[in-house]
Amino acid sequence: MKLFLSDLDGTLLFQKQDIHSKDIEAIQNLKKAGYLFGFATGREYGFCKDLIKRYDLPVDVLILNNGGSVFVHERRVREMILHKEELQRILTFIRPYVGDLHPFICDENRVFYLMRKAYDAKRWENVKKALCILGEIKEDDILDMLPDFDVPIIKLSVYVEDERKTQTYLSLLRDEFGKDYEVLMTSPDYIEFTQKGVHKGNALLQLESELHMKAEDVVFIGDGENDVTLMKLAGKSFVMDTAQEHVKQYGDYIVHSVAEAIGHII
Repeated sequence: MKLFLSDLDGTLLFQKQDIHSKDIEAIQNLKKAGYLFGFATGREYGFCKDLIKRYDLPVDVLILNNGGSVFVHERRVREMILHKEELQRILTFIRPYVGDLHPFICDENRVFYLMRKAYDAKRWENVKKALCILGEIKEDDILDMLPDFDVPIIKLSVYVEDERKTQTYLSLLRDEFGKDYEVLMTSPDYIEFTQKGVHKGNALLQLESELHMKAEDVVFIGDGENDVTLMKLAGKSFVMDTAQEHVKQYGDYIVHSVAEAIGHII
């Protein structure tokens, strides 16, 4: 095995986007043993850049935006863009549901844009408070700034305020857009749109040529439905014990932490 990839939310990250010291130590030991290390996550570049800096992590590979973006040694090698016309179509459909749903996009500096004009002043302040953990929330409305937005948009995220409604809205959005886009529930309260064919498994295939290795040379640990395509391809896969039962069936081992998974291979 040459490359160890880890999911973030529900796997390497806990509570308020922190990483256990035992996992950091295990990653450092992994690197000493000669492995490459990377993230395979639905998160965007800005979040991962800040996380790497905060913990001084030795990261070689980034699979981001559920596979829509791939970086190797800080070099961008894959980018599956959602075009502005496509975003406008999706956002126009979601507009009547804003309140239950909160769609947003972000740039690579963790600056976030929502459908500002869909909220009254009081509701807007509450939404900003709920989502401030993401990064800087701008006052600009997505639809107003889209024509002049010059940053590639890989993913449209939709925060579901009441996670009991997530499955209902997932079905609604898949019925409308599932033929044209990947529409995934990436956590109990998030639904995300990317280009058709974007998933972590396809991103791994991109890495085969970039790193001159085969998928069976890769170890992966994850916990979510959006991790399954990568679990199927990786030479060895680990699943967190907190994962749903239908996800656990795709792992070679069920573990409690990234450190435990790393302990299995070094």
